[in-house]
Amino acid sequence: MKTLALFALLFSANLAKAEPKIGIVDLNYILENYDAKTKFKEEMNEKLTALNESSRVKAVEETDRAIKELARIVRNKEIDLEKREAAAQEFESLHLEYKSLVQEMNSFLKVERKNATLELVEDIEQLLDTVRTLVSQIGQEKELDLILEIGGKTNSQISPIIYLRHKVDLTKDVLARLNQKKSSFEEKAETKP
Repeated sequence: MKTLALFALLFSANLAKAEPKIGIVDLNYILENYDAKTKFKEEMNEKLTALNESSRVKAVEETDRAIKELARIVRNKEIDLEKREAAAQEFESLHLEYKSLVQEMNSFLKVERKNATLELVEDIEQLLDTVRTLVSQIGQEKELDLILEIGGKTNSQISPIIYLRHKVDLTKDVLARLNQKKSSFEEKAETKP
């Protein structure tokens, strides 16, 4: 609503001198096609994959296999009773250990996934700040009076802007400039050990 009021104010103020110069930008398109975001998403997927291959997860998987093997031995009537009883005792002991390993693994994964999510949110906020700054810069260069985000969706999944007669679409300019310069994501990746 504030955007429409601002637009009406700018439009009425500019009627006297000339038609307003309005620019549009599709942030969804930019975010989906920005090279650095694509690289960052790949890094995030690699981190999550590494979590699933961590020593804690491997320990749980190994213990699970051992428990299943012991259970197979206990149920096998062809194996002598003494070996089955020994397997049953080992099964009980390993089963208790397994429960604590699973709890430890789940706690570890929860913390690490939360940290990864927080890092993702911070990086997306930084990315949006970079995009907004660049959109403003291009708008000033093109002497635009107003820049509207055309890709944003309302609750009805329809862009709030249906039609603009005179507009300058900045989307491809912004994306091209973003992909030209070294991103903070790439700099961040280079500085990591």
